Amino acid sequence: MNKVIKVLVILIAFVLILPNLQAEEHSKTTDTQHGRDFQTLDDMLAAIKDKELQEKRLEELRRGKEAGEQNRLSEIERLRKEQAAIEEDVRKYEEIVSSEYGSEMREAAWKNLVSRYPEARNLAVGDINGLKRKLYPKPILRSSFKKLSVSQAQSIPHITIHENTDWGFYGYSTIQNNYESKTINSFCTGIPKRNNSRMLCIV
Repeated sequence: MNKVIKVLVILIAFVLILPNLQAEEHSKTTDTQHGRDFQTLDDMLAAIKDKELQEKRLEELRRGKEAGEQNRLSEIERLRKEQAAIEEDVRKYEEIVSSEYGSEMREAAWKNLVSRYPEARNLAVGDINGLKRKLYPKPILRSSFKKLSVSQAQSIPHITIHENTDWGFYGYSTIQNNYESKTINSFCTGIPKRNNSRMLCIV
């Protein structure tokens, strides 16, 4: 009987002091949240400096990422302008040599064209396809691209799929998801679908 009474007394005491324990724990949590657990002003100042340093590093990372993206976009724009200039030069050359009055100018026109592009100086006269292969860089694709379907490629940011209507690009075709290096009629990386050619374009 005495044991039962002792147990009851302990339970009653626990019930009575539980609210006080909870209030004390809440007070400790609140104090911690407000920095009251720091022992000295130096501790508080050190914590503030640490937070400021973390924020500074995050800001530097954000700025670095923005600068990198801007550089990437600038490089893309530069390459597009270069490509447009090459297309215009080739268009003029082809217009000259296709004219009945331009046949005698064929070699001179070719010499003038390749003089602008040292990479093409050893090509045979009129080798437009060779010129395009020299001037358009071969893309380097990660091996993971080999497993992409057209729909998967379309879901990737900065990737678009275009019809095979443009000329001249030394790229990669994908037939049954197997990449082989070859020349295709596009500025972009080819993803030929069955009877329907497409290009994977990094834009």
